[in-house]
Amino acid sequence: MRLLQAGATGILHKRHSSQILCESIRKLAAGEACLEAKYLPSLIRSVDRSRAPANPKLTERDRALLRYLLEGLTNREIGIHLSVPEGAVKASLRLLFEKLNVRSRTQLVKVALEQYQDQL
Repeated sequence: MRLLQAGATGILHKRHSSQILCESIRKLAAGEACLEAKYLPSLIRSVDRSRAPANPKLTERDRALLRYLLEGLTNREIGIHLSVPEGAVKASLRLLFEKLNVRSRTQLVKVALEQYQDQL
């Protein structure tokens, strides 16, 4: 799956003869994909596993964190409101980053406003 995501248009096992390799290269040069049938089942399983829900379900804690982020509070201030240490806020935010597939607080706020505004 990673190969295809990186732009590969063909996957061929190295044990094949040079004749099959040359035929495969010709197919690829003509714009055809070249994928051995034996790789299809694992590729399909990989695609199924990599699919994430379009909008993952938010917990009450997630929603509270997002509301405080939208207010512009720091991790320390959020911790005070939730009665938890700042480290727990950081850990919860990291989990929320993963859940919503974002890398920064700014992206998190953007996704929250675009996709979860009705839940906040």
